[in-house]
Amino acid sequence: MSSQRLKFRPATAISSLAILAVILPGSVLAQSQPKQGGTLTLVMAGTPNTYDCHAATSITDLTYIAPHYSTLLEFDPEKYPAVKGNAAAEWTVSDDQLTFTFKLHPNIKFHDGSALTAEDVKATYDRLRNPPEGVVSVRASSFENIADIEVVDDTTVAFKMAKAQPGTLELFASPWNCIYSDETLAKDPKLPATEVMGSGPFVFKEHVQGSHWTGERFADYFREGQPYLDGFKVITVDGPGAVNAIASGQADANLRFITPPQRDRIAEARGDKTVFQITESGTVNGVVLNTRKPPFNDPRVRKAFDLAIDRKTGQQNISKLTSAGYIGTILRPSHQYAIKPDELAELPGYGPDIEARRAEARKLLEEAGATGVKVRFVNRNIQDPYQIIGVFAIDQWRQIGADVEMVPVDNAAYFQALKDGSFDIAYDLNAPPSDDATEALLKYVSDSPANYSGFNDPEADRLFEAQRVELDPEKRGELVKELQKRIMGQSTFLHLFRGERIVALPANLKGYTLTPSFYVGHDLAGLWFE
Repeated sequence: MSSQRLKFRPATAISSLAILAVILPGSVLAQSQPKQGGTLTLVMAGTPNTYDCHAATSITDLTYIAPHYSTLLEFDPEKYPAVKGNAAAEWTVSDDQLTFTFKLHPNIKFHDGSALTAEDVKATYDRLRNPPEGVVSVRASSFENIADIEVVDDTTVAFKMAKAQPGTLELFASPWNCIYSDETLAKDPKLPATEVMGSGPFVFKEHVQGSHWTGERFADYFREGQPYLDGFKVITVDGPGAVNAIASGQADANLRFITPPQRDRIAEARGDKTVFQITESGTVNGVVLNTRKPPFNDPRVRKAFDLAIDRKTGQQNISKLTSAGYIGTILRPSHQYAIKPDELAELPGYGPDIEARRAEARKLLEEAGATGVKVRFVNRNIQDPYQIIGVFAIDQWRQIGADVEMVPVDNAAYFQALKDGSFDIAYDLNAPPSDDATEALLKYVSDSPANYSGFNDPEADRLFEAQRVELDPEKRGELVKELQKRIMGQSTFLHLFRGERIVALPANLKGYTLTPSFYVGHDLAGLWFE
């Protein structure tokens, strides 16, 4: 079994855009020259919830749709979280950090043959920041700092910002910012939700619901020689089917993650035909409590449910079954602004004495008139990590007398429940596409579409805005840490476990570098078979 462990050090305090050092094995650095041909077969548990990148929220969605689209910038997997150009050939930032000007590659075409111009970029970002009626843009608040977008010429677009903010280039590199055709959006701004037409390395061929999704090489892709693959296919499976497909050779890879036991099973079945890449995950798994209605509109009940969870013992046991390698917090452990272990112990659910915490939890439930409270827990019907962590959490709450019923549902029903608020407890996660603190903290802002708890906290919002515009790294770090403690102290989102990301790949597949973010590296343009 061959494993490559990739380590990413946090950016220094010098600049949020500083390139991280990436320690790669020699075999990764000494890859052979790219070759043309072959079809990469991926496997995914679940179907896309939408075809629209701007409304999508999960790696499931991105696995299917990302290969069909270009973005303005992208994250560089080998130097993550540094950014590089995608549709943008080059860019400049004004001295006051209020104007970002992008020069596009002159030869980019959409899959219908039309040219991608600055007008398409403007239309895309107008839709992202101010979605028309009937259009969902779940990250609209990320772009509210854009004051104006100017089309300078066919290949030049300038973004005027209301305020200077750290992390702006990372925001433009988000893989969710698929560039759509201005002409398509003018016909119907809702079309991307049902039709796939981008300028990415692969042209959409077909989607057979519950079976597969395929894309073919786009011969007019703007990067010379790319994509190297003739096409890609995503096989849709349920539950453990993803690992079965890889172990049997039916599929090449799943670019989400696998667990240590699944890694061992694949290694035994595939031998030297498979290699593994491993790194710290940028995603934290947890549960969200619906504060819009009883019982979780009462902070005592929320705190009781938080206090009851033995994260330390849970991590030790669950890491044998899933990829939960770390105790969960908002930022990954090696992040420069992460809360340190001694500070964590002061927050609900992180103190060392679990019995004392559970005694306090029972007392809080009694004070709230919620002893023996019964609630429903909406969860995805996927075993790893959702069902495994869900069963663990329910057992923890049982020990303070709570009666929690798990309700497993498919992807569509799950995301609908989150959007509608039709749940008491729901499995949730935070998987920011970059290491910038604003991206990681955005989920918890009162008016964020991803804040499924419905909780409104003006003080947290104030701290969020303050760190968002603070250009001094040290001062920003203080604000970010204070905000994390504020969020976690409210017990609206219970951070449980952060994963260790393990991906199995064919030994002859080259060009892929794993990053902590689930969402980086899905356009497949630079992959090839040796």
